[in-house]
Amino acid sequence: MNTINEIELYKEHFKSGLLGLIKNKEFEKALSLMEEYETSIKNDVDILNMKSIVLIEQNQLETAEQLLWRCIELGDQNGDTLFNLAYLYERKGETATAGNLYRTLYSQSKDEQEKKEIESILFKLGCNISEKKMRFVLLSSCPWGKMLQRPHHMARALMRQGFNVDYIQPPVVVRDDVEEANVSTNDLLVISRENLRKHGLVNIYTPILYFKQDIFQLGNYREILQEILDTSSNEEIVFLCYFPSQITTINKLSGNFKVIYECVDDHGDIEHSFWSSKIDRHYETELVERANLITTTSSALYLSKSLHNDRVILSKNAVNIDDFSHVDMNVIPDDIKNIPHPRVCYVGAVESWFDEDLFYHLVRSNRNKSFVVIGPVKEGMLAEKEENLFVLGIKEHSQLKNYLQNMRVGIIPFKDDLDLIVNCDPIKMYEYVLSGLPVVATNMPELAYNIDFIRISDNLDSFNGHLNELIDRKISNAEIGQFIKENTWDTRARHLITEITTQNQLQNREKVRSELRENWKEVLLKQESPIIEALIALSYGTEDSRQFYELIQKAYRKSKLPFIFKNYVFASVLTNNLFSPEDVQFDENINQIDKEEFLFLHYNGLEEFLRIWHLTISAQYQSLIYYIKALKNIDSYDYGIGNYYVSIGRVEEATSIFLELVQRNKVFQESPLIRQILGENMVELRTNET
Repeated sequence: MNTINEIELYKEHFKSGLLGLIKNKEFEKALSLMEEYETSIKNDVDILNMKSIVLIEQNQLETAEQLLWRCIELGDQNGDTLFNLAYLYERKGETATAGNLYRTLYSQSKDEQEKKEIESILFKLGCNISEKKMRFVLLSSCPWGKMLQRPHHMARALMRQGFNVDYIQPPVVVRDDVEEANVSTNDLLVISRENLRKHGLVNIYTPILYFKQDIFQLGNYREILQEILDTSSNEEIVFLCYFPSQITTINKLSGNFKVIYECVDDHGDIEHSFWSSKIDRHYETELVERANLITTTSSALYLSKSLHNDRVILSKNAVNIDDFSHVDMNVIPDDIKNIPHPRVCYVGAVESWFDEDLFYHLVRSNRNKSFVVIGPVKEGMLAEKEENLFVLGIKEHSQLKNYLQNMRVGIIPFKDDLDLIVNCDPIKMYEYVLSGLPVVATNMPELAYNIDFIRISDNLDSFNGHLNELIDRKISNAEIGQFIKENTWDTRARHLITEITTQNQLQNREKVRSELRENWKEVLLKQESPIIEALIALSYGTEDSRQFYELIQKAYRKSKLPFIFKNYVFASVLTNNLFSPEDVQFDENINQIDKEEFLFLHYNGLEEFLRIWHLTISAQYQSLIYYIKALKNIDSYDYGIGNYYVSIGRVEEATSIFLELVQRNKVFQESPLIRQILGENMVELRTNET
């Protein structure tokens, strides 16, 4: 008998004995034996299941839940694990999740007697077996990999609510240099099916873009989505979109489904959100119109997107407790063992929004501290070496807890004057706090919590002061628990499900805005922040435009940051307080062509056109579209549409429209904007007239 067979026989005999102990309710002895077994054999799903049964009987439901989900994420989806999970949630009183899992078991079972038992349980729970269960399809902006972002976390959290989840990665490019090759969309679908991966109840799809001799031929992204729709007749499909451009695919699908737009970034800040382009401004207006629900990850995004839309909720980022629990305090990763204490860490991407100047000032003015950077670094950044700076590169998300437990403070040194950052809610902040780390950041509105262990700073001295105050600050378990309990991914998933099924966003809107205002007013008692003043102003929006204008004007007089400026311009339109030539002349947010265009419109008395100018400058593209559609004058309409096309990068179409406009109304031959867009066409037009 070989060694492998002996081990398997030992396992079988050992597990049989454990079942006997559990049946006889000798729980402590069973647990002791299982602990000993796991010192040599880890992640055995049978042992994890048996341990969870004991823990359920001992009413240790939270620990049992963690073990069972570990079984699922290890790839075990047998009926026992799912049944134990469903029973656990039934015991916890979480009827909806229990019902979802029992229905999954029902659909998988081929045993008629088992199906009848499940029907009986569902009836007892008040769940209708014939009711369609939601299936979530996430059109992700990032592949499933080492670093986890919001789409990964939401996929896992929705899975933990008992739903089936499909995670659609960005397409991979396949190149074929064989000229005679004849590949069909169906061939690509077969390849994607064969390469389907699973993470628990999450199906991970990889769409394909097929190129032949560097020329694009076809793809199968839409076809994967359509196949999911066509084969899920007993489920209600809910698409979660993370890129505005995904609306082009959504519009090509047939069937009944819901669309959720997870708005996680400001796509107008093209310089720093390098994944966006001008056309995304247009796609986003389309997606907002089509979406059944819009979730926003920051207060600024929430207030902006809800100006003209009632179907908007605030759903900030969060943390998964299990990812940072069960930390072995004796484990110190090899690459930090020799880094001196105290250690200050930054976890995340080092990109254009990372304030490199501030960071180096911190490093050089705190030689008694070690600064540790974990994550991808853009080429050319953090190139200067310092004795107390340690750049470790990318680590798997599962390893982060071992690093963070060996740090003292977590920092977020972002450029807080960027629109991208004003609209940002960093996941790393939640992970820092759960790991027991105080947080120091630049002046980011989403971190203005009025909590002692989360500090925002408006300059280097302030940042340094907070860092030195918090370096020895110990966050108690009670403080961590209080902050984290409402900021888990499971909480976010349950909130999303509630909003989809009840659609009560309008009822909650004023409550959310009022709570935001009250918190920000408390922050302003401690420190000045024009950005937060601007957000308070924006919270009044279109419902109290006078208050919006008066408050944003005060913020604008203190700071002309782009975010404040754009909202001030928008409030000026709402209240009919259009800019004067003096306002425009000295504002550095306005480029020279736009200044000249304003003066042209102002001195020609073209008020409707001035409103278009204001709405374009304010980057309120949805408002701009609404205004243009209501225009009766053909010249105003063409001027507005032309401006809109320029803003979204469709310059050829703008050129065509502007040509018609200047031929119809010669006044616009003097428009600086139109002259710039038409270029040689303008010269040719004038030559023909002469």
